[in-house]
Amino acid sequence: MTTASAPAKILLLGEHTALYGNPVLAATLDIKAVVSLSRRRDKETYITAPSLNLDRVPLGRYQRGERLVKRALDFFPSGYDIRITSEIPIASGLGSSAAVSVALVSALAKEHGLSLPKEEIARIATECESMVHGQSSGVDTYTVAYGGVVLYQNYSVRERSIRNYPSIVMAHSGIESETIDLVSKMEHNRQHNKSGFETFLSKSKALVLEGLQSLLKADWKKMGELMNQNQDLLRQIGVSHERLEELISAALDAGAYGAKLTGAGGGGVVIALVDENSRENVSKALIDSGGKIIDGNISGEGVMINGK
Repeated sequence: MTTASAPAKILLLGEHTALYGNPVLAATLDIKAVVSLSRRRDKETYITAPSLNLDRVPLGRYQRGERLVKRALDFFPSGYDIRITSEIPIASGLGSSAAVSVALVSALAKEHGLSLPKEEIARIATECESMVHGQSSGVDTYTVAYGGVVLYQNYSVRERSIRNYPSIVMAHSGIESETIDLVSKMEHNRQHNKSGFETFLSKSKALVLEGLQSLLKADWKKMGELMNQNQDLLRQIGVSHERLEELISAALDAGAYGAKLTGAGGGGVVIALVDENSRENVSKALIDSGGKIIDGNISGEGVMINGK
């Protein structure tokens, strides 16, 4: 049996721009999805996923991720017993499907005696991810494959030297975030307001590049300001939500340096940049506003196979 794990991710700056060639700042978390698998003598594949109440379900009945798994099996044809466990909330903006894709591809490759570089794992996983969300920008899969705080652009991790990890608090809004719907909304916006969309991309890029410098300098006050400005852009283009705005306001009022949605938006998770003096107050404010705290911190780990 082969086991691989891959982490959740957050976007610090740059949502909805990677698909159009913009740079994005992303980071992995210390919460993971784990895929364990072994090859069968026949060509049948069975999925066990306790969080989805699946127990040795034939692949054709694994509706939520069937196309993702089938695409991965195109690269590594055989029959398998696959077990998926995950600490990552689904449809939250934390990259649950990307983590499963990357862990699955890594485990499949290892089961076939292959040691693929992270770039190749991410490339294949991006194809799998596209089966779930439509055309994938690759930011989630590449980030979780490499790990840490990264600058991502055009199917490549451009910067991995960031060693200053900001301290965050995360809270779920209680509303699921459907990536494919929001990506379609953004493309509609681009088609019907090209000049406005170009302005959005230009402003977002400037925030990301300034954010990179803030991270390298560990200037958390400036980073928080940039997060707030990014949230303003996301609100203006219509991918925020009333519940997200309530949680963001609560976090800022409680002393967070900055707060914003992460991922596609429309629901999902809010991230708040804090220090040790404000962490407890921000957490309490988010809970009091109806958010569900997600325990997790930014981590340097990417995909791992059999614990290595």
